[in-house]
Parts: sequence; structure tokens; C-alpha cells
Amino acid sequence: MQFITSVLSKTREFSELSQAHKNGAIPAAVFGVSHIHRVAVISSLIEKNGGKAMLLVSDEGEAQRSAEDFVSLGLKPLVFSDREYAPRVVLSHSREYEHIRLGTLSKVLEGDFDVLICPATAAVGRTITPEMLKSRCFSLKTGDKFNTRELVAKFSAAGYVRCEQVEGVGQYAVRGGIVDVFTPDASQPIRIDFWGDEIDTIASFEVDSQRR
Repeated sequence: MQFITSVLSKTREFSELSQAHKNGAIPAAVFGVSHIHRVAVISSLIEKNGGKAMLLVSDEGEAQRSAEDFVSLGLKPLVFSDREYAPRVVLSHSREYEHIRLGTLSKVLEGDFDVLICPATAAVGRTITPEMLKSRCFSLKTGDKFNTRELVAKFSAAGYVRCEQVEGVGQYAVRGGIVDVFTPDASQPIRIDFWGDEIDTIASFEVDSQRR
């Protein structure tokens, strides 16, 4: 990536764009570059001037392709997926996209990204406010003192559904001193073991076998 930035920095056009970006003289437009060159220019601007970027694209497919290109250049992209729209009233529908969007917004709140990539329709839609999302977020670690009833109340307030056994995102289960929960930003659910009111261990587990 340093080599690409070094080569681009020798061009007048990139130097002018970099200076405009640094001075806040935006919006600025770049014409005549292909998809991969656009990714290279944005990556070089981040490397040269610091900060983060937001890239608007036409659809989900282009967002995923751009994310792969940013990864290949050593950056950490996030894709903010569009909503799943139902053209008619249905009795039930998957909330997978809502969970993915919440996981992405949580990472944005933490600053855990370099580039946020948004399909245009996703970028203009309403979302939960940063303040509300932040008020629903909390962290746990081994050794923390935490009453299980208080923990369950926090999960319920955040919209989690209690069930006998965790099988999907947005669910939690309680069995004695064990609390299972599947958060939107995780690939596997988490098992929290309590010793009294103290967290003894935290580990992921498999949904199918329910084993760590």
C-alpha cells in the first residue's frame, strides 16, 4: 500500500485532492478512474492524511466487491447492508439483515473500521441514533461482579428474546448460573458462567451441539 501511495503522491491530481481533503475543501470530485483505482485513491488518502472514509456505491454487490478490494490493500472495511424489504404483509420474516446492520453500527460506534461502504439506499434510510445504541451497549469480562437478574433485564431492554436454548441472533437463555447470548456482531453465541455474582468464564459455543 505504501508503494501505491508513493506513486500516486507524485501526480499533480492526487496531490491536489490530498491537499483539498486535508484542508476540508470538500466535496471534491474525481473522474476517469475505474473501480479498483477508486479504491486505491481512497486507501492512499487514508494512509496519507489519516481518518476514515465512507464510500457510497450503487448496490450490495458493488459494496461487497469494494470491501474485498480494500481488504486486499490492508484496510478494514465495513459494509452497511440495505434493509430487507417485504412487498406484502407476511406473518414472519427473517431479521438477518437487521442483525447485520446492528452489528455494523456497533462497530462504527467503536470506530473499529477504516472504510464504511454503503449502498445508496442503505445510506439514506433511518437508523437507531448513536446515543440510543450507545445506551444499549455494555461490556463484560471475567472477574466482573454482575447480578444475573440485572443482566437479564439489560438483554430484555435491548430487545433480546428469552428462550430455552439459544439458536439464533438476538436470543438469550438462562440456566442456573449460566447465561447464553447471541449478539448481532458475533459469529457464534457466547456462554457466561457465574460463580455467585462474579463472572467466572466467558466462551463461545456451537449452536448445533451447544458445546464450547
